[in-house]
Amino acid sequence: MERIKNLWHKKSVRRLLLILTVLLFVCLIAVQPLLSYGMQQAAIFPDLTEEGLYTVSDALVKTLENLSRDITITFCAAPDYLLGNTETRAPYIACKKLAKKNPHIKLEIRDVMTDPSAADAFKNITTTENYWNDIIFSVDGEFRRVSALSFWGEEEDEIVSYNGEYRIATEILSLTAFEGGSYAYFAVGHGERFYVDGVEGSDNELSAFYELMRELGLKVATLNLDEIDEVPENCALLIFCGTKTDYDDAVDTDFGNRSAISKIDEYLERDRSMMVFRDAYGTPLPVFDGYLEEWGLGFGENCIIAPETSLASTDAEKKGTHLIATYAPAEESTALGYGMIAGLSDMTIPPKTVLPNCASLYMTRINSQIGIGENTSRTVSGVFFAGEDAYAVDKNGFKLQKEDDSYYWLAAAAAEMYLPSGNDNTYFFSYVFAAGTTALVENAYLADSALGNRDAMRSVLRTISRVDIFADSELGGFDLNSDKYGGQFLVDTDLSEEEYSFFTPGGKLVKYPGLKPAARVLWVLVIAILPLVVLPLAGIFVCQRRKNK
Repeated sequence: MERIKNLWHKKSVRRLLLILTVLLFVCLIAVQPLLSYGMQQAAIFPDLTEEGLYTVSDALVKTLENLSRDITITFCAAPDYLLGNTETRAPYIACKKLAKKNPHIKLEIRDVMTDPSAADAFKNITTTENYWNDIIFSVDGEFRRVSALSFWGEEEDEIVSYNGEYRIATEILSLTAFEGGSYAYFAVGHGERFYVDGVEGSDNELSAFYELMRELGLKVATLNLDEIDEVPENCALLIFCGTKTDYDDAVDTDFGNRSAISKIDEYLERDRSMMVFRDAYGTPLPVFDGYLEEWGLGFGENCIIAPETSLASTDAEKKGTHLIATYAPAEESTALGYGMIAGLSDMTIPPKTVLPNCASLYMTRINSQIGIGENTSRTVSGVFFAGEDAYAVDKNGFKLQKEDDSYYWLAAAAAEMYLPSGNDNTYFFSYVFAAGTTALVENAYLADSALGNRDAMRSVLRTISRVDIFADSELGGFDLNSDKYGGQFLVDTDLSEEEYSFFTPGGKLVKYPGLKPAARVLWVLVIAILPLVVLPLAGIFVCQRRKNK
């Protein structure tokens, strides 16, 4: 100690120590950005939260260890911004660490704050705005776009839990549900229209519809229900476009005389979806239509005419048969239909979606929603409507009497909602979308950028062709019976100026997330105080070594 005191009294030593200290501080400041960048690249993020918000659990790693397809997770802001924002920090760090642990998971940045069009490839419709807090999961063109807010659980408009691992696992499992990808199958064998590249008999007028489905990550093929035992497991969407001959109640085949209708019904019970397009004055199909009626959907034997709300660019169209659709409003009675095309319906000046030579659809029961079994119900609503000037004519051109003052449905949707026993929030959905014209998806309208047909069908397809595989409750979720209901409940408060607490169903008091008190003190010591102690001591050590030499 005496030697250090004697050494310190020398002016040259003090001057040298001062210079060394200044240089060391400058080096520390210069190295800090490089150190920060290196830690980000190596996904080194110390977790000082009591909830473990920035730690990837072994359960999540194990859940995703058998992925056979590469998935990309896209963030829409610069890393510094993502890390500096409470909403995105935890999801970004979790995905960053997960990508280091799983070779099939890739991370990318498309900064929409500097380039608003950077994430345009993942838009539902062309007019959708890109948001900085969007998180996009994508596989081979198929994608799920979610807000970072959805990773946080709310109670009475307050954040009370973080559900990131469950959300990440659910999105990835859903996108990779089938090893070879999800398929859309055109039904064939009963005079249907279809298009599959390279397949004989394809209708070239549907090639834009085929390309649209391919862009959404769906593989497209044909399927003859009379020649198979069941609809393939990888089928996310079954399409009937202009069916001309009916399906029998029981087809005599080598597969046990099972009817095509029973195969369709089994398929839809697997939380899958179906599209049906039928032209005006289409051939009656008693068996097939009878099945659609069970879903609440019926086709009118008519053609809708709307002289004032239709295109009038050619002589044929002046007859009022090329209808400009009105979109489903945001009302309880049309919640299902509105949800499918909300991006268009909410626009100040929506684009024109045209349905030429269209028959009307109607609801085949009194109530729009009915229960059909334990925890299962079906609902039906219009998606596209004719204008208020519209009227219906029969195949002889005679005007038909309208039964009420409601608008004619040009397209409608039915959904079956199933809530598994013991579950309070995770619904499974099957959909049937029906339109009164096959021309809705023809090239002349779907490929016309001046019309809204492409955006409308893209939005509908994005809703009904998704396959949901929910993660295990071990990662959290929304099942009130789960030990990890709501994911990780928050213990401390650092997200808001107002402190907020909440009691879980088990009686545990929780708050916003933050650092442990001891961790806060430690972090201040490490970041602020430790360098002030270490650097001078290092200088003294160096000087002593020089003197001894």
